[in-house]
Amino acid sequence: METISENLGITLEFIQPPDNEKWGSVKADGTFNGLVGELQFDRADVGWANLFIKTDRAKVIDFTEPYRTDPVCFMYKKPPPAPQWMAVMSPLDIYTWIGTFGGIIFVSLALSALTKSEYTKDKFIPYSKSITMIIGTLIDSSSHQLIMLQSISSRLFIGIWLLVAIVIETGYKGMLISVLTVPIQPLLIDTLQELGDFHLPVASFGDTFFKIVNESSDPSMQKMAQRYQVHFDFFQAAKDLNSSKVVLGESLLRLQFLDKNEFTNEYGESTNHILRQCTYSFNVGIGMPKDSPYNERISAKLIQLKEGGIISKYIDIDFAKAGKEKQVANKNHDLVSYERLGLYNVQVGLVLYGFGIVVATVCFIFENAFKTVKKQQNNRRIKINTNPHIFNVY
Repeated sequence: METISENLGITLEFIQPPDNEKWGSVKADGTFNGLVGELQFDRADVGWANLFIKTDRAKVIDFTEPYRTDPVCFMYKKPPPAPQWMAVMSPLDIYTWIGTFGGIIFVSLALSALTKSEYTKDKFIPYSKSITMIIGTLIDSSSHQLIMLQSISSRLFIGIWLLVAIVIETGYKGMLISVLTVPIQPLLIDTLQELGDFHLPVASFGDTFFKIVNESSDPSMQKMAQRYQVHFDFFQAAKDLNSSKVVLGESLLRLQFLDKNEFTNEYGESTNHILRQCTYSFNVGIGMPKDSPYNERISAKLIQLKEGGIISKYIDIDFAKAGKEKQVANKNHDLVSYERLGLYNVQVGLVLYGFGIVVATVCFIFENAFKTVKKQQNNRRIKINTNPHIFNVY
């Protein structure tokens, strides 16, 4: 606006719309309040604030040529990283895990059946032992036992399994090194369908997006409408976003600026996530009273600025300012650093060790209880058999 005013030789005087009216909404008598109302009643000559060109507004005010297009997107706070002990499952996806455990069961049963055959030279391996041997091949602890198999059929069968086990084991170990050193990031939603099924309500600043959602025939948008919240205090909306109470629906540019200005650290890491799939796009222009004499001249200058890339440049400058203080505060930070592995990184092993101790303790208790019961039964048999009054009748 300063560039346009200097070029046209006019002076700018800035005023704000009345409190809490912002862009403005339709009142009961069909007139507008807020920014649009100020233009409708000629209390201002020009109005702008990322002003969407909409049909209801165009009935009471005029718009310049649009100088950019802005879609409606959605942003929510990222869930916290999953506990690091869950990294033990991360290297393989669910289908690989199912296939691996299914293979263990199948190979164990087949090995027990092969060695039981009367045509084999191998000593029979009961299923209880074969399953522990097959599991052991995945951690390099029982391969030497399986190599002692003599029959060709058993060797071929186990050789194929060992080849598969090496591939799975190598891939798992390689990925495990990576996932142990970084937090496990949760899965993020990126589509409107996922947002419709999301547990948080959608909120927006003003009722523009609320009307869009309610008028949409899309099933995902209808789900959003059922729990939609309208904010007229943008700072409260941003606060609810940061508290993981809402998903914020706004223009993409506004969300990106808010995210960079408020929720991005000096390393460029944001606490929020903007969905990849956006919805309706709006042309953005400058509003004026009906039949304003400035419209044609300002529209011509806007087209020149847009075609020359000046508007995009100004937006880039504004975005650069948003993170400037954080960049200055971090200018003395070491560019290269590292962290030693701590308990957080190796908690997978600690959790597995604790789980193993619990399982071993339970097994120890059951084994001792079983031995005690068996010993008592044996003692009773001995007493009965040594009784001088007991005799056998044939």
